[in-house]
Amino acid sequence: MQITRLDPLSVTQTKRHFRLPVICGVSIKKEFTDILFTKAEIKEFTIKYGKKWFFPDFTNKLTWYVVILGAGIILTPAPLKMMFYNWLIDTFNIDLGTHFTFPELQADSADYIVGFGLILIALIHNLFSKWLLLQGSINDYKSAEKINEVDNKLYTEFLELMPSNSCAMYMLEQHDFGNSFEREILRPIDQFVCEWDSPEKQFLNKELEEQRKIFWSKCNEFITLLAKTTSPISGGFYSAVSDRFRNNFERPDWLEKEIRELNRVASEVFMEQQKFIKFVRQKLKC
Repeated sequence: MQITRLDPLSVTQTKRHFRLPVICGVSIKKEFTDILFTKAEIKEFTIKYGKKWFFPDFTNKLTWYVVILGAGIILTPAPLKMMFYNWLIDTFNIDLGTHFTFPELQADSADYIVGFGLILIALIHNLFSKWLLLQGSINDYKSAEKINEVDNKLYTEFLELMPSNSCAMYMLEQHDFGNSFEREILRPIDQFVCEWDSPEKQFLNKELEEQRKIFWSKCNEFITLLAKTTSPISGGFYSAVSDRFRNNFERPDWLEKEIRELNRVASEVFMEQQKFIKFVRQKLKC
């Protein structure tokens, strides 16, 4: 196949007619792709890296490449351009069954227009990508504000039920469950275990919800242990020590073990409640 080369000093005007070769990809069975990646993961990957390459920061490669290309077209002397074009012809000298040549280059003003046009497009593209990033940040901020608003309301409900200075928290911190206690004081913990494991009582913030689950599990452990080891005596009072051992100075080892376990879990519930409140206040800034 004969290809007309361009003379840097004397260029003849011709027209270019050629076809791009078809690039065929390798088909991969659907079953194989489903094992490696789910459709959701592929979609997330495509969107993430599509934004990175098509709407990059100005320091990103794509924007710099376009700017450098435009500047190169403007600053490169015409003879050097002709040498480059000839190199392209030699490089892509593939037998496609057709004859093609590059057109004659007229005045250099066309190159300047192309060069400045590429630079302008790169700058506009960069500004547009910045605008998209700003809009994304604004939307993320609004979404976070809505989540905080919902979680704040739920946290207010929690404080109304179980504040740090409540009688229930004081009993968990200070009381020795080897002695009798008024069961009604622990009613907020019963209510928390019964009502706060439903979707309506879940925080939207994942970290807050994780801490809520930890605290709920500890409260549930305490209430379950309390039901197993204590019984009513009189006047709404409960005790881990039955009438059989109440007047004895020496208690059996298994009873002492149950009392120690009750005191341990009660202290853990109190500490988890304090930890939960501090964590929520840090996250919600309240």
